[in-house]
Amino acid sequence: MIAYLACPYSHQDKKMMAVRFRMANVIAGILIKERGDVVFSPISHSHPIARDAGIDPLWTGWYEQDTVILGLCQKLYVLNIPGWRESSGVQKEIALAEKLGLPIEHLNPNNLMEKPERGRLKAAK
Repeated sequence: MIAYLACPYSHQDKKMMAVRFRMANVIAGILIKERGDVVFSPISHSHPIARDAGIDPLWTGWYEQDTVILGLCQKLYVLNIPGWRESSGVQKEIALAEKLGLPIEHLNPNNLMEKPERGRLKAAK
């Protein structure tokens, strides 16, 4: 299964954007390693490209690419971290997934990161 990981990213504080980037990476890694999913994490993909190539890092700059990729997926994961309800990008991704009839699973990062063997992942926050 190919899954798309929706997560809020935009924020007035660039440090918060970096935290959200790291959180998306950690959760994508858990989904890949433990669930065996093929995961596309748009933040994990676009954050370093935007930074290194001088491209708009906001979802509006990635809308066309992200919606094409979401259309190829079989599931939408929504990472429920602060800001996900307010994120226009996440809300548009949810709306598109609903339109496409994709199952949507909301993820609580605390539940995913509770296992003791994830100590290394917690430290990576």
